[in-house]
Amino acid sequence: MTLPLLVRPEVAGDVDDIRRYYRELSPHLEAAFEAAFKDAIARMTANPLAYSQVRGAMRRVRLKRFPYLVGYIVNPDSILVVGVVHAARDPEVWAARSGEPD
Repeated sequence: MTLPLLVRPEVAGDVDDIRRYYRELSPHLEAAFEAAFKDAIARMTANPLAYSQVRGAMRRVRLKRFPYLVGYIVNPDSILVVGVVHAARDPEVWAARSGEPD
């Protein structure tokens, strides 16, 4: 059974910013990023506990070919995607969105 996927509203902004960056470089890179993002979401939803915990219940899955991580929390009844950040950033950037105490 697959858990429902919930996405924080800020995630759309994260993805839009990244897509815009790659679009400026090349429309092909934008399309490749979009495909890599969708693939990461599919891998995460297929096996949500397979990926590393980075902070409390926060987990992350890395995009293939691109240096970005999708941060998410597995709840008993859903998977909550909290953000998409560059892999070089500290995963603490997700703390404010996670709803978990510091």
